[in-house]
Amino acid sequence: MFSFLNSYRNQLILILSVTLVLIFCYGFYIYSTAIGLETVTHEKSTITNSDIDILEKGIHDMANASFGFIAITFAIISSSLLYVVITLNYFLGQLLRGLKEIDSGKLDYKIPLEAKNEFGTIAQFLNNAMVHLSFTQKQLIDSKASIENEVTVRTKELQAERNKLSVIVAGITDSVIALDLDRNVVLFNKNAEELTGFKSDQVLGKNISQVIEFFENNSSVTLQAFAPKKAKGYEGIVFMKDNIKLVSARYIESWVRLTVSQILEGDDVNLGNILTIHDRTREQELEEMKIDFVSMAAHELRTPLTSIKGYLSVFINENKGKFADDQKMLLNRIAISSDQLSGLVENILSVSRIERGGYTINTEPMDWVVFVDSIVNQFKLRAQEKSITIQFIQPTEMIPNVRADKLRIVEVLNNLIANAISYTPEGGSVTVWTEQLDNKVITHVKDTGRGISKEALPHLFTKFFRVAGKLSGGSKGTGLGLYISKAIVELHGGTVWVESQTNIGSIFSFSLPIMED
Repeated sequence: MFSFLNSYRNQLILILSVTLVLIFCYGFYIYSTAIGLETVTHEKSTITNSDIDILEKGIHDMANASFGFIAITFAIISSSLLYVVITLNYFLGQLLRGLKEIDSGKLDYKIPLEAKNEFGTIAQFLNNAMVHLSFTQKQLIDSKASIENEVTVRTKELQAERNKLSVIVAGITDSVIALDLDRNVVLFNKNAEELTGFKSDQVLGKNISQVIEFFENNSSVTLQAFAPKKAKGYEGIVFMKDNIKLVSARYIESWVRLTVSQILEGDDVNLGNILTIHDRTREQELEEMKIDFVSMAAHELRTPLTSIKGYLSVFINENKGKFADDQKMLLNRIAISSDQLSGLVENILSVSRIERGGYTINTEPMDWVVFVDSIVNQFKLRAQEKSITIQFIQPTEMIPNVRADKLRIVEVLNNLIANAISYTPEGGSVTVWTEQLDNKVITHVKDTGRGISKEALPHLFTKFFRVAGKLSGGSKGTGLGLYISKAIVELHGGTVWVESQTNIGSIFSFSLPIMED
């Protein structure tokens, strides 16, 4: 029973129920009294004074009862309303005060409502919620402090890394330019300033095309070509070119080696490309000076050398019957050495012309099979002197004609066949054959010599490179023949390559485009 009255709602229901019961009892009393008075008036035909007294007394009693009921009912209702107003005002006041304290940030405030009704339950719920909120707030404050401390530490570490990177980049002898995903400059080191004539604060945020431009063979290198936008997740070099011209917006020209890279996390940090530029202007000038000197020296050597060869030939022809055998041997060696020196001078002049871009060809239609066969026949005597078998394998299918410079292309064949004979030991063989592959005619020169090591293959067609060690076979070549041969073949629009295995032999091959109808 008492637990039922703990609920404020149940208390209001009880008050209302008592009020309704009183009203019902009063109504029943009034009704009963009215029935009794009616009976008195209806049962008698005449009304006496005693009947009137009875009616007056009944009416008086009803009036007194009504007044008493109204007074009691009013007292109950008013006291109930007063109770409701006072308790409701108290409970709501405590709750509102608690909510204001919570709103002001005092999460440790407890609403002082111990009543076991709905307001007490609400107060208890809010108090428990504030305990949880206070605990959560403390955890958040602790986490915030921990995060702020970690952010501070990481910020210092990143600052240190950035400073270290800045020092490293500033000390790099090459120019370093970093671009964002829109190809705007975000890093510009000191050497880049010296190379372009711009200060870093003048170019940061500008598009790279507004700062520098690159040229290759007098043609502009497009922005998309040297700073491409690779797919996300790509890492490595995206562009690399040697000996291209850089022109800054301030008209400063340089010859450079350009390497452009991309990092894996580029999209996450808004970093597109990193340009590393090595200034080769001084190297280019020195190279040109070297070419000038070599060319001049070769030209100066060719004139007296031609005179020596001419006078020696005349001297030998006029006195060939007067020499003893040892004298003939010495004169022949002098003649051979002068021919070798003359060949070296011509090769040096050819190299200088190639590097200056002045090495030209004049092509004409050629029956390639007949031409190659004739060149092979010229080497048969030399091969026999070393007991080497040399042969040209006739093609089983028709080989189309090619357009080539006979004077230049014969030098290629002479170099390849002569090298094959020189590097093949006695009893070996040299085989030459041709074939058509797509729109190219391929020529192969195969020997059974000592072969070439894998380490030497990448350098085989560079200037002055000679295979060292036992594989050289005692050859005294200059290392220019293959370099010149490669340049001649490429001028014809072909390519040259080699396949080799040590102690088995090598196959040198080159291609020439077929003559179009």
